[in-house]
Amino acid sequence: MITIKNTDIRKKVVSFWALAAFLCLAPSSASAQKLTLGNNLGTGIVAMEQVKKSATIAGEALYFPAETMEAYKGCKITEITVAVNNDTGTDGGRVFITNDITGSPITEQTFTGGYNGWFVIELNRPYTIDGKAIYIGFEAQNQRLLLYCNPLVKNEEWVCIDGDGWKRYSGLNASAINATVTGDNVPEHNVRLGTLRMPGYTLPSENIAYDGEIQNLGMQTVTSLTFNYIVDGEAAASETIDNLSITPHQQGTFQLQGFAIDKEGDYDVQLEIAAVNGGTDAVMTDNSSRHKPTVCRQAFTPRKMLLEVFSTERCNSCASVHKGLATALEGKDDVIEICHHAGFLTDPLTISESVEYEWFYSDDYLYAPAMMADRTNFEEEYPDYFTYHVPVIGAGATAATLFHSVATAIPALASVDMQMVVDSDNRLATINVDGRQLLPVDSIDSVRLYVFISEDSIFSEKQSGSLGSFYHRHAVRKSLTPTWGEPVDIASGYSKSYTAQIPEEWDMSRLRAVAFLARYDATDKNACPVLNANAMPFTEATSGINTISGSLQHSSKGIYTISGQRIDGVPQKGIYIKDGRKIIR
Repeated sequence: MITIKNTDIRKKVVSFWALAAFLCLAPSSASAQKLTLGNNLGTGIVAMEQVKKSATIAGEALYFPAETMEAYKGCKITEITVAVNNDTGTDGGRVFITNDITGSPITEQTFTGGYNGWFVIELNRPYTIDGKAIYIGFEAQNQRLLLYCNPLVKNEEWVCIDGDGWKRYSGLNASAINATVTGDNVPEHNVRLGTLRMPGYTLPSENIAYDGEIQNLGMQTVTSLTFNYIVDGEAAASETIDNLSITPHQQGTFQLQGFAIDKEGDYDVQLEIAAVNGGTDAVMTDNSSRHKPTVCRQAFTPRKMLLEVFSTERCNSCASVHKGLATALEGKDDVIEICHHAGFLTDPLTISESVEYEWFYSDDYLYAPAMMADRTNFEEEYPDYFTYHVPVIGAGATAATLFHSVATAIPALASVDMQMVVDSDNRLATINVDGRQLLPVDSIDSVRLYVFISEDSIFSEKQSGSLGSFYHRHAVRKSLTPTWGEPVDIASGYSKSYTAQIPEEWDMSRLRAVAFLARYDATDKNACPVLNANAMPFTEATSGINTISGSLQHSSKGIYTISGQRIDGVPQKGIYIKDGRKIIR
Protein backbone atom coordinates (compact mmCIF):
# COMPACT_ATOMS: atom_id res chain seq x y z
CA MET A 1 0.00 0.00 0.00
CA ILE A 2 1.25 3.48 -0.90
CA THR A 3 0.23 6.66 0.89
CA ILE A 4 0.97 10.35 0.52
CA LYS A 5 0.89 12.72 3.46
CA ASN A 6 -0.27 16.35 3.66
CA THR A 7 -1.30 16.57 0.03
CA ASP A 8 -2.52 20.14 0.56
CA ILE A 9 1.02 21.43 0.97
CA ARG A 10 2.01 24.32 -1.31
CA LYS A 11 5.60 24.70 -2.36
CA LYS A 12 7.10 27.52 -4.33
CA VAL A 13 9.59 26.81 -7.12
CA VAL A 14 12.35 29.36 -7.49
CA SER A 15 13.03 30.01 -11.17
CA PHE A 16 16.50 30.76 -12.39
CA TRP A 17 18.67 31.15 -15.51
CA ALA A 18 17.48 34.70 -16.26
CA LEU A 19 17.61 35.31 -20.01
CA ALA A 20 19.63 38.15 -21.43
CA ALA A 21 17.90 39.02 -24.69
CA PHE A 22 14.52 38.88 -26.44
CA LEU A 23 15.67 36.43 -29.11
CA CYS A 24 15.34 33.47 -26.74
CA LEU A 25 12.18 34.65 -25.00
CA ALA A 26 8.71 33.67 -26.10
CA PRO A 27 5.91 36.02 -25.04
CA SER A 28 4.06 34.80 -21.98
CA SER A 29 0.71 35.91 -23.35
CA ALA A 30 -1.35 33.31 -25.20
CA SER A 31 -2.65 36.01 -27.60
CA ALA A 32 0.82 36.48 -29.10
CA GLN A 33 0.71 32.97 -30.65
CA LYS A 34 4.45 32.97 -31.14
CA LEU A 35 7.22 31.02 -29.45
CA THR A 36 10.86 30.10 -29.84
CA LEU A 37 12.00 26.65 -30.90
CA GLY A 38 15.61 26.05 -29.85
CA ASN A 39 17.91 24.34 -27.40
CA ASN A 40 19.91 27.29 -26.06
CA LEU A 41 19.39 29.26 -22.87
CA GLY A 42 19.66 32.91 -23.88
CA THR A 43 21.79 34.47 -26.58
CA GLY A 44 25.04 34.66 -24.63
CA ILE A 45 27.92 33.02 -26.50
CA VAL A 46 29.84 30.81 -24.04
CA ALA A 47 31.95 28.64 -26.36
CA MET A 48 33.65 28.69 -29.74
CA GLU A 49 34.58 25.45 -31.47
CA GLN A 50 37.21 25.42 -34.17
CA VAL A 51 36.58 24.54 -37.80
CA LYS A 52 39.30 22.79 -39.78
CA LYS A 53 41.09 25.07 -42.22
CA SER A 54 40.30 22.65 -45.03
CA ALA A 55 36.56 23.18 -44.57
CA THR A 56 35.17 25.98 -46.73
CA ILE A 57 31.66 25.64 -45.30
CA ALA A 58 30.70 25.05 -41.67
CA GLY A 59 27.37 24.87 -39.92
CA GLU A 60 25.12 23.73 -37.10
CA ALA A 61 21.70 22.06 -37.10
CA LEU A 62 19.00 21.11 -34.59
CA TYR A 63 16.96 17.91 -34.87
CA PHE A 64 13.37 17.62 -33.66
CA PRO A 65 11.64 14.21 -33.75
CA ALA A 66 8.10 13.62 -34.95
CA GLU A 67 6.66 13.34 -31.43
CA THR A 68 7.82 16.92 -30.82
CA MET A 69 6.77 18.38 -34.16
CA GLU A 70 3.32 16.76 -33.96
CA ALA A 71 2.52 19.25 -31.17
CA TYR A 72 3.22 22.13 -33.61
CA LYS A 73 1.34 20.65 -36.57
CA GLY A 74 -0.30 23.35 -38.67
CA CYS A 75 1.90 26.13 -37.29
CA LYS A 76 4.52 27.90 -39.39
CA ILE A 77 8.24 28.52 -38.95
CA THR A 78 8.59 32.07 -40.24
CA GLU A 79 12.16 33.03 -39.35
CA ILE A 80 15.43 31.53 -38.16
CA THR A 81 17.88 33.35 -35.92
CA VAL A 82 21.56 32.32 -35.93
CA ALA A 83 24.94 33.56 -34.71
CA VAL A 84 27.99 33.35 -36.97
CA ASN A 85 31.66 34.25 -36.65
CA ASN A 86 32.49 36.15 -39.82
CA ASP A 87 36.02 37.51 -39.73
CA THR A 88 35.95 39.02 -43.22
CA GLY A 89 32.42 40.41 -43.09
CA THR A 90 31.90 39.44 -46.73
CA ASP A 91 31.04 35.74 -46.73
CA GLY A 92 27.46 34.51 -46.89
CA GLY A 93 25.53 31.32 -46.30
CA ARG A 94 22.09 29.83 -45.91
CA VAL A 95 19.53 28.70 -43.34
CA PHE A 96 17.45 25.63 -44.10
CA ILE A 97 14.77 23.20 -42.94
CA THR A 98 14.89 19.58 -44.11
CA ASN A 99 13.67 16.09 -43.29
CA ASP A 100 17.11 14.63 -44.12
CA ILE A 101 20.35 16.31 -43.01
CA THR A 102 22.14 14.95 -46.09
CA GLY A 103 19.19 15.49 -48.46
CA SER A 104 17.47 18.38 -50.19
CA PRO A 105 15.93 21.19 -48.13
CA ILE A 106 12.21 21.66 -47.75
CA THR A 107 12.86 25.37 -47.58
CA GLU A 108 15.99 27.50 -47.41
CA GLN A 109 16.99 31.13 -47.39
CA THR A 110 20.38 32.54 -48.34
CA PHE A 111 22.06 35.44 -46.60
CA THR A 112 24.89 37.64 -47.76
CA GLY A 113 28.01 38.80 -45.90
CA GLY A 114 28.35 41.52 -43.36
CA TYR A 115 27.06 39.60 -40.33
CA ASN A 116 29.16 38.86 -37.28
CA GLY A 117 27.10 37.69 -34.32
CA TRP A 118 23.34 37.17 -34.02
CA PHE A 119 20.99 38.07 -36.86
CA VAL A 120 17.47 37.16 -38.01
CA ILE A 121 16.66 35.62 -41.41
CA GLU A 122 13.01 35.94 -42.38
CA LEU A 123 11.94 33.06 -44.59
CA ASN A 124 10.50 34.02 -47.96
CA ARG A 125 8.75 30.64 -47.92
CA PRO A 126 7.64 29.92 -44.34
CA TYR A 127 7.53 26.23 -43.51
CA THR A 128 4.16 24.77 -42.50
CA ILE A 129 4.81 22.09 -39.88
CA ASP A 130 3.30 18.73 -40.92
CA GLY A 131 4.27 16.71 -37.84
CA LYS A 132 7.27 14.99 -39.43
CA ALA A 133 10.77 15.07 -37.97
CA ILE A 134 12.87 18.00 -39.19
CA TYR A 135 16.35 19.52 -39.05
CA ILE A 136 16.72 23.30 -38.68
CA GLY A 137 20.19 24.64 -39.42
CA PHE A 138 22.57 26.94 -41.21
CA GLU A 139 25.75 26.78 -43.27
CA ALA A 140 28.18 29.68 -43.64
CA GLN A 141 31.26 30.12 -45.79
CA ASN A 142 34.81 30.41 -44.47
CA GLN A 143 33.95 30.13 -40.78
CA ARG A 144 36.90 29.45 -38.50
CA LEU A 145 34.85 29.23 -35.31
CA LEU A 146 31.30 28.04 -34.63
CA LEU A 147 29.47 29.75 -31.78
CA TYR A 148 27.62 28.00 -28.95
CA CYS A 149 25.40 28.92 -26.01
CA ASN A 150 24.54 27.38 -22.65
CA PRO A 151 21.95 24.62 -23.09
CA LEU A 152 18.38 24.89 -21.87
CA VAL A 153 17.50 21.38 -23.05
CA LYS A 154 19.50 18.50 -24.47
CA ASN A 155 18.21 17.67 -27.93
CA GLU A 156 20.00 16.03 -30.81
CA GLU A 157 22.27 18.41 -32.72
CA TRP A 158 24.48 18.13 -35.79
CA VAL A 159 27.62 19.92 -36.91
CA CYS A 160 29.60 20.41 -40.13
CA ILE A 161 33.17 21.43 -39.26
CA ASP A 162 35.78 19.33 -41.01
CA GLY A 163 34.86 19.21 -44.68
CA ASP A 164 33.47 15.67 -44.40
CA GLY A 165 29.81 16.58 -44.14
CA TRP A 166 27.34 16.49 -41.26
CA LYS A 167 28.04 14.55 -38.06
CA ARG A 168 26.31 14.22 -34.67
CA TYR A 169 27.47 16.91 -32.25
CA SER A 170 28.85 15.44 -29.01
CA GLY A 171 29.79 18.64 -27.16
CA LEU A 172 28.34 20.07 -23.97
CA ASN A 173 26.86 23.26 -25.41
CA ALA A 174 23.83 24.27 -27.49
CA SER A 175 23.86 25.54 -31.05
CA ALA A 176 23.32 29.24 -31.64
CA ILE A 177 20.08 28.67 -33.55
CA ASN A 178 16.47 29.60 -32.79
CA ALA A 179 13.35 29.25 -34.94
CA THR A 180 10.20 31.34 -34.54
CA VAL A 181 6.96 29.34 -34.61
CA THR A 182 3.66 31.15 -35.20
CA GLY A 183 0.05 30.01 -35.56
CA ASP A 184 -3.36 29.78 -33.96
CA ASN A 185 -2.61 26.44 -32.29
CA VAL A 186 0.87 27.01 -30.86
CA PRO A 187 1.10 24.78 -27.75
CA GLU A 188 0.39 26.77 -24.59
CA HIS A 189 1.67 24.07 -22.21
CA ASN A 190 4.83 22.12 -22.98
CA VAL A 191 7.23 21.28 -20.16
CA ARG A 192 10.12 18.88 -19.97
CA LEU A 193 11.26 16.99 -16.90
CA GLY A 194 14.97 17.73 -16.49
CA THR A 195 17.54 16.53 -13.99
CA LEU A 196 15.88 14.60 -11.19
CA ARG A 197 17.18 13.30 -7.87
CA MET A 198 15.28 10.21 -6.67
CA PRO A 199 16.35 8.45 -3.45
CA GLY A 200 16.51 4.68 -3.87
CA TYR A 201 16.17 3.64 -0.21
CA THR A 202 13.39 4.38 2.23
CA LEU A 203 11.85 3.32 5.54
CA PRO A 204 8.20 2.18 5.74
CA SER A 205 5.73 5.11 6.00
CA GLU A 206 8.50 7.67 5.51
CA ASN A 207 8.04 10.08 2.60
CA ILE A 208 10.46 9.81 -0.32
CA ALA A 209 11.13 13.40 -1.34
CA TYR A 210 12.23 14.14 -4.91
CA ASP A 211 13.64 17.35 -6.37
CA GLY A 212 14.83 18.44 -9.76
CA GLU A 213 14.62 20.87 -12.65
CA ILE A 214 11.95 21.57 -15.22
CA GLN A 215 12.08 23.44 -18.54
CA ASN A 216 9.14 25.43 -19.87
CA LEU A 217 9.00 25.06 -23.67
CA GLY A 218 5.43 26.29 -24.11
CA MET A 219 3.81 29.72 -24.44
CA GLN A 220 2.27 30.08 -21.00
CA THR A 221 4.06 30.76 -17.72
CA VAL A 222 3.88 27.61 -15.60
CA THR A 223 2.07 28.31 -12.34
CA SER A 224 1.26 24.76 -11.20
CA LEU A 225 2.35 21.18 -11.87
CA THR A 226 0.71 17.89 -10.97
CA PHE A 227 2.96 14.86 -10.53
CA ASN A 228 1.99 11.18 -10.46
CA TYR A 229 4.01 8.58 -8.55
CA ILE A 230 4.01 5.32 -10.50
CA VAL A 231 4.92 2.24 -8.43
CA ASP A 232 5.40 -1.10 -10.19
CA GLY A 233 3.57 0.27 -13.22
CA GLU A 234 0.50 1.60 -11.40
CA ALA A 235 -0.38 5.12 -10.23
CA ALA A 236 0.04 5.11 -6.46
CA ALA A 237 -0.26 8.77 -5.48
CA SER A 238 -0.24 12.30 -6.89
CA GLU A 239 0.95 15.68 -5.73
CA THR A 240 0.32 19.21 -6.99
CA ILE A 241 2.65 22.12 -6.40
CA ASP A 242 1.49 25.63 -7.24
CA ASN A 243 2.45 29.27 -6.77
CA LEU A 244 5.10 28.68 -9.41
CA SER A 245 6.37 31.21 -11.94
CA ILE A 246 8.41 29.57 -14.69
CA THR A 247 8.24 31.80 -17.73
CA PRO A 248 8.52 30.52 -21.33
CA HIS A 249 11.92 29.25 -22.48
CA GLN A 250 13.19 29.26 -18.92
CA GLN A 251 14.18 26.67 -16.36
CA GLY A 252 13.00 26.34 -12.77
CA THR A 253 13.49 24.01 -9.86
CA PHE A 254 10.93 22.01 -7.92
CA GLN A 255 10.89 20.11 -4.66
CA LEU A 256 8.23 17.53 -3.90
CA GLN A 257 7.01 16.50 -0.49
CA GLY A 258 6.96 12.95 -1.82
CA PHE A 259 5.06 9.78 -1.00
CA ALA A 260 5.42 6.88 1.42
CA ILE A 261 5.63 3.13 0.90
CA ASP A 262 3.96 1.25 3.72
CA LYS A 263 5.51 -2.20 3.42
CA GLU A 264 9.02 -3.60 3.10
CA GLY A 265 9.93 -4.75 -0.38
CA ASP A 266 11.73 -3.94 -3.62
CA TYR A 267 9.82 -1.56 -5.87
CA ASP A 268 10.07 0.12 -9.26
CA VAL A 269 9.21 3.84 -8.95
CA GLN A 270 8.68 6.41 -11.70
CA LEU A 271 7.67 10.07 -11.57
CA GLU A 272 5.61 11.73 -14.30
CA ILE A 273 4.16 15.17 -14.92
CA ALA A 274 0.42 14.59 -15.33
CA ALA A 275 -0.82 18.18 -15.77
CA VAL A 276 0.49 21.70 -16.34
CA ASN A 277 -1.58 24.60 -14.98
CA GLY A 278 -4.36 22.03 -14.58
CA GLY A 279 -4.32 21.24 -18.31
CA THR A 280 -2.78 18.74 -20.72
CA ASP A 281 0.85 18.96 -21.75
CA ALA A 282 1.40 19.10 -25.52
CA VAL A 283 4.35 16.67 -25.55
CA MET A 284 3.98 13.93 -22.96
CA THR A 285 6.95 11.85 -24.15
CA ASP A 286 9.44 13.95 -22.14
CA ASN A 287 7.41 14.12 -18.93
CA SER A 288 8.45 10.82 -17.29
CA SER A 289 11.51 9.99 -15.23
CA ARG A 290 13.66 6.89 -15.52
CA HIS A 291 12.58 3.79 -13.60
CA LYS A 292 14.18 3.98 -10.15
CA PRO A 293 14.64 0.74 -8.17
CA THR A 294 13.55 1.60 -4.63
CA VAL A 295 14.27 -0.58 -1.58
CA CYS A 296 12.07 -0.30 1.51
CA ARG A 297 13.34 -1.83 4.77
CA GLN A 298 12.69 -1.39 8.49
CA ALA A 299 16.34 -0.39 9.01
CA PHE A 300 19.58 0.12 7.07
CA THR A 301 23.25 -0.24 7.94
CA PRO A 302 25.20 3.03 7.49
CA ARG A 303 28.08 2.94 5.05
CA LYS A 304 31.37 4.73 4.55
CA MET A 305 32.25 6.52 1.34
CA LEU A 306 35.50 5.82 -0.49
CA LEU A 307 37.06 9.00 -1.88
CA GLU A 308 39.88 8.26 -4.33
CA VAL A 309 41.98 11.30 -5.18
CA PHE A 310 44.38 11.48 -8.14
CA SER A 311 47.35 13.78 -7.52
CA THR A 312 51.12 13.96 -8.06
CA GLU A 313 54.04 16.08 -6.93
CA ARG A 314 54.28 17.43 -10.48
CA CYS A 315 50.78 18.93 -10.38
CA ASN A 316 50.88 22.70 -9.66
CA SER A 317 47.26 23.00 -8.53
CA CYS A 318 47.14 19.87 -6.38
CA ALA A 319 48.63 21.32 -3.18
CA SER A 320 45.87 23.88 -2.64
CA VAL A 321 43.15 21.33 -3.43
CA HIS A 322 44.56 18.89 -0.86
CA LYS A 323 44.39 21.62 1.78
CA GLY A 324 40.79 22.32 0.83
CA LEU A 325 39.91 18.64 1.07
CA ALA A 326 41.53 18.40 4.49
CA THR A 327 39.34 21.23 5.77
CA ALA A 328 36.15 19.98 4.11
CA LEU A 329 36.51 16.40 5.36
CA GLU A 330 37.76 17.17 8.86
CA GLY A 331 35.75 15.31 11.49
CA LYS A 332 33.87 13.15 8.97
CA ASP A 333 34.52 9.58 10.12
CA ASP A 334 32.31 8.08 7.41
CA VAL A 335 34.60 8.99 4.53
CA ILE A 336 37.79 7.09 3.67
CA GLU A 337 40.25 9.03 1.55
CA ILE A 338 43.10 7.46 -0.40
CA CYS A 339 45.37 9.15 -2.92
CA HIS A 340 46.61 7.61 -6.15
CA HIS A 341 49.77 9.33 -7.36
CA ALA A 342 48.66 9.23 -10.97
CA GLY A 343 46.52 11.18 -13.42
CA PHE A 344 49.17 13.79 -14.20
CA LEU A 345 52.51 12.06 -14.81
CA THR A 346 54.03 10.11 -11.87
CA ASP A 347 56.27 10.63 -8.84
CA PRO A 348 58.20 8.46 -6.30
CA LEU A 349 54.93 7.56 -4.52
CA THR A 350 53.29 6.14 -7.65
CA ILE A 351 52.43 2.43 -7.64
CA SER A 352 51.45 0.45 -10.74
CA GLU A 353 47.87 -0.15 -9.58
CA SER A 354 47.23 3.59 -9.30
CA VAL A 355 48.33 4.07 -12.91
CA GLU A 356 45.99 1.26 -13.97
CA TYR A 357 43.10 3.12 -12.35
CA GLU A 358 43.52 5.91 -14.90
CA TRP A 359 41.17 3.62 -16.85
CA PHE A 360 38.33 5.37 -14.98
CA TYR A 361 39.12 8.65 -16.77
CA SER A 362 37.70 9.72 -20.10
CA ASP A 363 39.58 7.91 -22.87
CA ASP A 364 41.23 11.06 -24.21
CA TYR A 365 41.81 13.27 -21.17
CA LEU A 366 43.98 12.77 -18.06
CA TYR A 367 44.37 15.48 -15.42
CA ALA A 368 44.91 16.22 -11.75
CA PRO A 369 43.70 16.95 -9.19
CA ALA A 370 40.82 14.57 -9.79
CA MET A 371 38.70 12.27 -7.68
CA MET A 372 36.08 9.52 -7.60
CA ALA A 373 33.32 9.16 -5.01
CA ASP A 374 32.66 5.44 -4.59
CA ARG A 375 33.76 4.88 -8.21
CA THR A 376 30.26 6.03 -9.17
CA ASN A 377 29.04 8.22 -11.99
CA PHE A 378 26.28 10.42 -10.49
CA GLU A 379 25.68 12.11 -13.85
CA GLU A 380 21.92 11.51 -13.87
CA GLU A 381 21.52 13.53 -10.68
CA TYR A 382 24.41 16.00 -11.03
CA PRO A 383 25.25 16.38 -14.76
CA ASP A 384 27.22 19.61 -14.29
CA TYR A 385 29.95 17.72 -12.43
CA PHE A 386 30.19 14.67 -14.69
CA THR A 387 30.82 16.39 -18.00
CA TYR A 388 33.11 13.58 -19.24
CA HIS A 389 30.49 10.88 -18.51
CA VAL A 390 32.84 8.82 -16.30
CA PRO A 391 33.25 8.42 -12.51
CA VAL A 392 36.31 10.73 -12.41
CA ILE A 393 35.63 14.45 -11.85
CA GLY A 394 37.74 17.45 -10.87
CA ALA A 395 38.76 17.33 -7.21
CA GLY A 396 37.64 20.09 -4.88
CA ALA A 397 36.26 20.76 -1.43
CA THR A 398 32.77 21.71 -2.66
CA ALA A 399 32.37 18.59 -4.79
CA ALA A 400 33.80 16.35 -2.06
CA THR A 401 31.34 17.73 0.48
CA LEU A 402 28.39 17.32 -1.90
CA PHE A 403 29.17 13.76 -2.90
CA HIS A 404 29.96 12.76 0.66
CA SER A 405 26.34 13.62 1.50
CA VAL A 406 25.09 11.90 -1.66
CA ALA A 407 27.08 8.70 -1.16
CA THR A 408 26.39 8.29 2.54
CA ALA A 409 22.65 8.66 1.91
CA ILE A 410 22.97 5.25 0.24
CA PRO A 411 23.12 2.50 2.89
CA ALA A 412 25.73 -0.25 3.02
CA LEU A 413 24.92 -2.92 0.45
CA ALA A 414 27.39 -5.34 2.06
CA SER A 415 29.48 -5.40 5.22
CA VAL A 416 33.26 -4.92 5.35
CA ASP A 417 34.51 -5.95 8.79
CA MET A 418 38.21 -5.76 9.58
CA GLN A 419 40.58 -7.19 12.19
CA MET A 420 44.31 -6.60 12.12
CA VAL A 421 47.34 -7.80 14.05
CA VAL A 422 50.62 -5.90 13.77
CA ASP A 423 53.95 -7.36 14.84
CA SER A 424 55.94 -4.15 15.21
CA ASP A 425 59.23 -5.91 15.98
CA ASN A 426 59.19 -7.74 12.69
CA ARG A 427 57.21 -5.04 10.81
CA LEU A 428 54.58 -7.56 9.82
CA ALA A 429 50.83 -6.90 9.47
CA THR A 430 48.06 -9.46 9.05
CA ILE A 431 44.70 -8.11 7.92
CA ASN A 432 41.47 -10.09 8.05
CA VAL A 433 38.42 -8.89 6.12
CA ASP A 434 35.01 -10.53 6.19
CA GLY A 435 31.40 -9.65 5.52
CA ARG A 436 28.22 -10.51 3.69
CA GLN A 437 25.47 -9.08 1.50
CA LEU A 438 23.01 -6.74 3.25
CA LEU A 439 20.79 -5.43 0.42
CA PRO A 440 20.07 -6.29 -3.23
CA VAL A 441 23.15 -5.90 -5.45
CA ASP A 442 23.13 -5.77 -9.25
CA SER A 443 25.57 -8.14 -10.96
CA ILE A 444 26.43 -9.76 -7.65
CA ASP A 445 28.86 -12.19 -9.33
CA SER A 446 31.04 -9.23 -10.30
CA VAL A 447 31.73 -8.08 -6.72
CA ARG A 448 35.40 -7.93 -5.74
CA LEU A 449 37.36 -7.13 -2.60
CA TYR A 450 40.15 -4.54 -2.66
CA VAL A 451 42.68 -4.14 0.18
CA PHE A 452 45.31 -1.38 0.34
CA ILE A 453 47.81 0.02 2.77
CA SER A 454 48.00 3.83 2.75
CA GLU A 455 50.27 6.27 4.56
CA ASP A 456 49.31 9.75 5.72
CA SER A 457 51.42 12.89 6.25
CA ILE A 458 54.42 11.97 4.10
CA PHE A 459 56.76 14.95 4.15
CA SER A 460 57.99 16.36 0.84
CA GLU A 461 59.87 19.40 -0.38
CA LYS A 462 59.18 18.65 -4.04
CA GLN A 463 55.44 19.30 -4.33
CA SER A 464 54.69 21.73 -7.16
CA GLY A 465 52.50 24.60 -6.13
CA SER A 466 53.49 24.45 -2.46
CA LEU A 467 55.77 26.78 -0.49
CA GLY A 468 58.48 24.15 -0.09
CA SER A 469 57.08 21.99 2.69
CA PHE A 470 54.17 19.65 1.99
CA TYR A 471 52.63 16.58 3.57
CA HIS A 472 51.03 14.05 1.23
CA ARG A 473 47.61 12.81 2.36
CA HIS A 474 46.71 9.11 2.51
CA ALA A 475 49.04 8.00 -0.29
CA VAL A 476 48.41 4.45 -1.50
CA ARG A 477 51.56 2.50 -0.64
CA LYS A 478 50.64 -1.06 -1.55
CA SER A 479 47.81 -3.15 -2.91
CA LEU A 480 47.37 -6.50 -1.17
CA THR A 481 44.86 -7.68 -3.76
CA PRO A 482 45.18 -7.78 -7.57
CA THR A 483 44.69 -4.48 -9.40
CA TRP A 484 41.04 -5.22 -10.06
CA GLY A 485 40.35 -6.90 -6.75
CA GLU A 486 39.73 -10.44 -5.60
CA PRO A 487 36.36 -12.07 -6.42
CA VAL A 488 34.31 -12.80 -3.30
CA ASP A 489 30.92 -14.38 -2.69
CA ILE A 490 29.02 -11.84 -0.63
CA ALA A 491 25.75 -13.81 -0.83
CA SER A 492 27.26 -16.73 1.13
CA GLY A 493 29.60 -14.51 3.14
CA TYR A 494 33.32 -14.06 2.61
CA SER A 495 36.46 -14.11 4.77
CA LYS A 496 39.94 -13.21 3.51
CA SER A 497 43.33 -12.78 5.17
CA TYR A 498 46.35 -10.84 3.89
CA THR A 499 49.87 -10.47 5.25
CA ALA A 500 52.17 -7.54 4.45
CA GLN A 501 55.83 -6.89 5.23
CA ILE A 502 56.23 -3.20 6.02
CA PRO A 503 59.34 -1.45 4.60
CA GLU A 504 61.55 0.38 7.08
CA GLU A 505 60.96 3.78 5.44
CA TRP A 506 57.20 3.66 6.05
CA ASP A 507 56.00 5.25 9.30
CA MET A 508 53.85 2.55 10.89
CA SER A 509 52.15 5.08 13.16
CA ARG A 510 50.69 6.77 10.04
CA LEU A 511 49.70 3.63 8.14
CA ARG A 512 46.23 2.21 7.80
CA ALA A 513 44.62 -0.71 6.03
CA VAL A 514 41.78 0.17 3.66
CA ALA A 515 39.31 -2.43 2.38
CA PHE A 516 36.29 -2.02 0.15
CA LEU A 517 33.88 -4.02 -1.98
CA ALA A 518 33.08 -2.92 -5.52
CA ARG A 519 31.58 -4.36 -8.65
CA TYR A 520 33.91 -4.68 -11.63
CA ASP A 521 33.08 -4.67 -15.33
CA ALA A 522 36.11 -4.55 -17.62
CA THR A 523 33.96 -3.16 -20.44
CA ASP A 524 32.14 -0.41 -18.54
CA LYS A 525 33.91 2.03 -16.22
CA ASN A 526 30.50 3.27 -15.04
CA ALA A 527 29.53 -0.18 -13.75
CA CYS A 528 32.07 -0.48 -10.93
CA PRO A 529 30.43 1.21 -7.91
CA VAL A 530 31.70 0.70 -4.37
CA LEU A 531 29.25 -1.15 -2.11
CA ASN A 532 30.93 -0.26 1.19
CA ALA A 533 34.36 0.54 2.60
CA ASN A 534 36.27 0.39 5.86
CA ALA A 535 39.67 1.39 7.23
CA MET A 536 41.74 0.57 10.29
CA PRO A 537 44.85 2.50 11.45
CA PHE A 538 47.82 0.36 12.37
CA THR A 539 47.79 2.08 15.76
CA GLU A 540 44.42 0.45 16.50
CA ALA A 541 45.54 -3.06 15.59
CA THR A 542 46.20 -5.80 18.12
CA SER A 543 49.89 -6.39 18.85
CA GLY A 544 50.81 -9.89 17.74
CA ILE A 545 53.66 -12.30 18.34
CA ASN A 546 55.08 -14.81 15.91
CA THR A 547 55.06 -18.36 17.20
CA ILE A 548 56.31 -21.75 16.12
CA SER A 549 53.78 -24.39 15.13
CA GLY A 550 54.34 -26.32 18.36
CA SER A 551 52.83 -23.49 20.43
CA LEU A 552 49.45 -24.10 18.80
CA GLN A 553 48.96 -27.70 19.91
CA HIS A 554 45.94 -28.72 22.02
CA SER A 555 45.51 -26.98 25.36
CA SER A 556 42.97 -27.26 28.11
CA LYS A 557 41.50 -23.93 27.13
CA GLY A 558 41.43 -24.69 23.39
CA ILE A 559 42.26 -22.78 20.22
CA TYR A 560 39.64 -20.53 18.59
CA THR A 561 39.25 -18.44 15.43
CA ILE A 562 38.63 -14.71 15.67
CA SER A 563 34.91 -15.41 15.20
CA GLY A 564 34.89 -17.82 18.17
CA GLN A 565 34.92 -21.20 16.40
CA ARG A 566 36.91 -23.87 18.21
CA ILE A 567 39.74 -25.51 16.24
CA ASP A 568 40.48 -29.22 16.62
CA GLY A 569 44.02 -30.18 15.67
CA VAL A 570 46.78 -27.93 14.40
CA PRO A 571 45.26 -24.96 12.54
CA GLN A 572 46.20 -23.45 9.20
CA LYS A 573 48.06 -20.15 8.94
CA GLY A 574 46.07 -17.25 10.31
CA ILE A 575 45.07 -15.39 13.49
CA TYR A 576 43.75 -17.34 16.50
CA ILE A 577 42.88 -16.96 20.17
CA LYS A 578 44.74 -19.21 22.65
CA ASP A 579 44.79 -18.75 26.41
CA GLY A 580 43.15 -15.35 25.98
CA ARG A 581 45.86 -14.09 23.58
CA LYS A 582 45.79 -13.36 19.84
CA ILE A 583 48.34 -15.50 18.03
CA ILE A 584 49.59 -15.23 14.44
CA ARG A 585 50.62 -18.44 12.78
